[in-house]
Amino acid sequence: MFEHAEIYVMNTNGGATRPITQFGSPFSADVDSAAWSPNAKQLVFAVHNSERGDPAGGRALFVINADGSEQRQLTPWPLNGGGRLDWSPDGKLILFRVRGARNQHGNIYTIHPDGSGLKQLTRYPAPKAVELGSFSPDGTCIIFSRFSAGGYSDLFAMRSDGTNVRQVTKSGLNYAPDWGRTR
Repeated sequence: MFEHAEIYVMNTNGGATRPITQFGSPFSADVDSAAWSPNAKQLVFAVHNSERGDPAGGRALFVINADGSEQRQLTPWPLNGGGRLDWSPDGKLILFRVRGARNQHGNIYTIHPDGSGLKQLTRYPAPKAVELGSFSPDGTCIIFSRFSAGGYSDLFAMRSDGTNVRQVTKSGLNYAPDWGRTR
C-alpha cells in the first residue's frame, strides 16, 4: 500500500527530527531500502511509485547528501532497480537488485554513487529469484541468496565483479544474508 513514505533523521536522543527526502503528493510513491555510505555523507534509497506516480509503478535508485542536498536519480525508471541496498566498504559502488518480469525473478547490479558505471553482475533467467545480500568487509566478494523453481533459497558468493559464483549452502532455508562489517 502506497501512502507517502519519506526519510527522516534525528539526533540519537530522539530530538531534532528533520526530513531528508521530499517526494510528490501523498499516495504517489514510497521511499525505502535506505543505506548510508561508509563515511555517512550520503544516503542511497529506492523510490517505488504507485499508479498515481510518474511514471506509474516505476522503481529507481536515488542518492542524497546527509544534509538533504543534491538529491539525484541514479538508475532509470524502466530498469526497476531496488531491493536491499549496500555500499562497498570503500564507498565506490552501490549494490542493488533489478526485478524481472512480473517481479518473479531478478539479477544483481552495481553502480557508482555518481550514476556512472552501471554493471549487471548476474544473469539468471526466470524463475530464479535473487535476494540481495551484501559486500564482504574487504569489498572483494558479494554474498546473496538465490531462489529456484522449487521455492527455496540457498546462499551464493561471488567476486565483486560478478565472476566466480559459487554455492555456499545447500539447506534451502537461507534468505537475505548480510556479511556484516569489520569491527
